[in-house]
Amino acid sequence: MAIGEWPWITQYPDGTPVPRDDLPFFRVLRTGEPVFDAPLIYALHDGRTLRVRASAAPLRDAAGRMTTVVQTVEDVTERVRTEQALLASEEKLRHIAQAFPGAVYQFFLTPAGEMRFTYISEGVRELIGASPDEVVADFNVVWDMIVAEYRDLV
Repeated sequence: MAIGEWPWITQYPDGTPVPRDDLPFFRVLRTGEPVFDAPLIYALHDGRTLRVRASAAPLRDAAGRMTTVVQTVEDVTERVRTEQALLASEEKLRHIAQAFPGAVYQFFLTPAGEMRFTYISEGVRELIGASPDEVVADFNVVWDMIVAEYRDLV
């Protein structure tokens, strides 16, 4: 590796290389404006990749002239992997729930007696004509459909 050569190639999240002038440090030098949490990929020469968030900001003297640029880089590789695994797991659950007739749901009853759905599948739309988002946002969408004399059984 030559002097001044970095041991990685910086890429945007879609994998395209970041031009030198668009790197957070150089953007601050060029514009004088801070850059916060720019999502980047460091493609290392050994084949590994790191997901990072880079921030850079100018430091100014009393006259307002930029004297220094401060940059931080946070390795978020594991966080991104965890988020991707969670999304894949949620998608798998959604497919399983859609395969069942009726509705699959997760119901929560607090010690204070508050009732709510934390999850309900798309099948609820066919059963009661309400979207899953409506039911999760407002338990009364379902509660009001229960005949009053039977509510004690719930």
